Amino acid sequence: MPSTPNIAENLLNLEINVILVGGISARKMPAAREVLQEIAEKYDFFLQRTANRTKSALEEAALGELALKVDLTPLEVLDQAPSSHLFKNMVGVRAAELYDIRDQAREEGLTWDREIANVLRRVNKNCKTLGDLLEANPSLKLKPEELLQVRKIWEVGTERVLMQTVVQLDGDIATRIQLGRETARDQALHDMHKALVEMAIGNWQFMVQTLANLIKSGLGGLFKR
Repeated sequence: MPSTPNIAENLLNLEINVILVGGISARKMPAAREVLQEIAEKYDFFLQRTANRTKSALEEAALGELALKVDLTPLEVLDQAPSSHLFKNMVGVRAAELYDIRDQAREEGLTWDREIANVLRRVNKNCKTLGDLLEANPSLKLKPEELLQVRKIWEVGTERVLMQTVVQLDGDIATRIQLGRETARDQALHDMHKALVEMAIGNWQFMVQTLANLIKSGLGGLFKR
C-alpha cells in the first residue's frame, strides 16, 4: 500500500479532463509491460502521421531545408518496449525534434494546429517520465503511485484534451478550455465537465477528510504511549 506521505501528496490537487476520442475500447488497464508497449506504439503512430503531414506542408510551402529534417523512419517499438532508451532517447527525442521543426516553420509564416503542438509536448514530457521510471525500476514492480502515473499516460494517449480543471488544496481553481470550445455550441460538454468537477470535488473532500482522520488517529495513539 502507498504510504501516508504519498497519499497526501497525491491529494494536493485534483485534475478533471474532458478528452475527445475517435473510439472507446472500454477495457481495464492491462499489465504494466503491455501498457508500456501500447503507449510506445500509439506514440510512434502519432509521430509518424504528424511527420508525414509536416513534411508535406513544408514542401508545399517551399521550406525544403526544414522538410529534409523530418525523420520518417519507423521506430522498432516492438523490439524496444518497454525500455527507458526507447522512451527517452527515441520517441521522446523525436517528439521534441518534430515540435522544434514545426516551431521554426511557424516563424517562417506557416500556421499549425495548436492541439498537435500540445500533444507533441505531452509526448516528450511523458517519455521522460516513463524513461525515468523504467531506469529506476526495470523489473516493472511498480508502486501504486507509479501505476497511477502510467495509467494516466495510457488513458490520455495522444487524444485532444478539450477542457481541464485543476483544483488546489488551498481552494484555487483553474479551468482551461481549448479555443473554439467556449461557445454555446459546446454547452453539453460544458455541462458534463461541470458535473464531473462537482462529483470529483465531493469524492476528493471525502478522501482528504479520511486521511486527516487517519493522521489524527495515529497521533492520538502516539500520545497514549
